[in-house]
Amino acid sequence: GGGVDLIEVGNSGLFNSANSENLTWTPAGAGNRKIYTVSFWVQRTVFGAQQYLFDSQDTFRVYFQAGDTLAVKADGGSIDTNRVFRDNGWYHIVIKVDVAQGAAADRLKLYINGTEETSFSADTRSSISDVDTSWNAAAAHYIGSTYVSSVYADCYMAELVNIDGTASLPSVFAEASDDGLYWTPKSSDDIKDLTFGTNGFYQQYADSAHV
Repeated sequence: GGGVDLIEVGNSGLFNSANSENLTWTPAGAGNRKIYTVSFWVQRTVFGAQQYLFDSQDTFRVYFQAGDTLAVKADGGSIDTNRVFRDNGWYHIVIKVDVAQGAAADRLKLYINGTEETSFSADTRSSISDVDTSWNAAAAHYIGSTYVSSVYADCYMAELVNIDGTASLPSVFAEASDDGLYWTPKSSDDIKDLTFGTNGFYQQYADSAHV
């Protein structure tokens, strides 16, 4: 099971490691660093190499590993999928963080194309403590690269949404097609109606603006 084909993603940004392409953003002040959701669509263009999608001060980071699995870190805990991402189609990825939850598995959740991922080769979410992570902090956030070294992404990315202060499900951002065969992005109007919180944003990649 891999990427979703034959769907329309209206606009996307191309990240090319050969050109050291990335985006950086530093919020003016801190938002909610314990509860947030990051949703995005990604289509990979290079496989078999470590590629960072997001990194913020190294306490929140999302990256493909050299074996094409996906790793997510929040605070002191992380997950590494058994699933590999080697298809040319679009993947919808949602990362839901609520580090104050009692159950370790509820502190960091990963959804792929609307379904929660539960098969991990490594799972240290029990090490996540009730502390502030760096995501939504008043510090540099990197999209398409690492925080401390020159490791970049090779992919198209689309419909990037950050919800500051709410742990949201994938159905907030996407839905099944009318025939039930495909997982598709919700309309931009639906996304713009969401409550983004202090440092939340919606990046359509139609231009350089944050909504």
